[in-house]
Amino acid sequence: MKNVKRIISVIMVIITVFASLSVGAFAASSPTWKINSVTDITETNAKISGLVTFPSKVTVTEGGFFIGSSSADVKNEKNAKKYYDKETIKNTKISVSFLMSKYYGKLKANTTYYYKFYVVANGKKYPSEVKSFKTKATTKKVEPTKICFPLPTNQVWYASTYVGHGEKVTAAYSSVDITLKNGKSCRGYAVYSVEEGKVYHIDSSNGQVTIKHTKKLVTTNGVTYNTWYSLYAHMSNISVKKGATVKRGQQIGKVSDKAAKGIKVTGPHLHFTLASDYNGKGMFNQTSTKSAISPYYVYGFVSKDAKNTSYLVRDTKGPAVTAKLINHKPQK
Repeated sequence: MKNVKRIISVIMVIITVFASLSVGAFAASSPTWKINSVTDITETNAKISGLVTFPSKVTVTEGGFFIGSSSADVKNEKNAKKYYDKETIKNTKISVSFLMSKYYGKLKANTTYYYKFYVVANGKKYPSEVKSFKTKATTKKVEPTKICFPLPTNQVWYASTYVGHGEKVTAAYSSVDITLKNGKSCRGYAVYSVEEGKVYHIDSSNGQVTIKHTKKLVTTNGVTYNTWYSLYAHMSNISVKKGATVKRGQQIGKVSDKAAKGIKVTGPHLHFTLASDYNGKGMFNQTSTKSAISPYYVYGFVSKDAKNTSYLVRDTKGPAVTAKLINHKPQK
């Protein structure tokens, strides 16, 4: 009888040890998931990624994800879509990454999606916890404003930051001097108001007119100005008066080489400036000031030479009276 009890005791010990080893083996095979932050989120796309780490090397044959509109659906794998890749990888760490546009397709804007990863290792599926992300809301695209070009668009014009004064300045200079291509004289060409507004300042000694505009201006780099100013200098035959209302495309003068005392002019040209504020000095130059509006972001001047910061006019819309769009060819 004692021997029987002794045998039973030994058997119980063996069972206990075997059970402990089995539990330990099961625990050793349980992986740890690390879910990375969702990246590349747009209105219609996102990228999800994660890393699963096993205590020892395993053979993974499949990796994928479930995605749905609720956490419960994804957790229970009901009413959730499944996407996966089949690939055999032997390692302790397995990275997973999925771009929605490639696997799921186009996402809906301003919508929350729930997802979880899984891998199949050594024939068993190991899921991650459920996570979520939200796509960006649809933003209304604001188109750049198309204002008139201040000169007739049946010509190819050369615009530079120094051509009319024989001096070189930086690209931050928001004023440009505009002349005809190949050095042809542009004396007497009509100058037009680029947008409707009110004549704010006139300096007859410099052939200069400043117009205040309250019609919204949106530049090609996405900046919006509710109030802005345009300046035209070195004109003759100024045909507007201070305080007068001008229309878009209305002629306000003619190109000449008229200049105030102390201002060097090398020939007929239009000195043209755009700014968001009036600086109290006639706004003739707006060099590196916060109020400067670069004509580059309004007319799309194409750079000819970064060294001398000169530009050629490209795709400019002419005065409203002609409503003509010209593709100006770069100077050779």
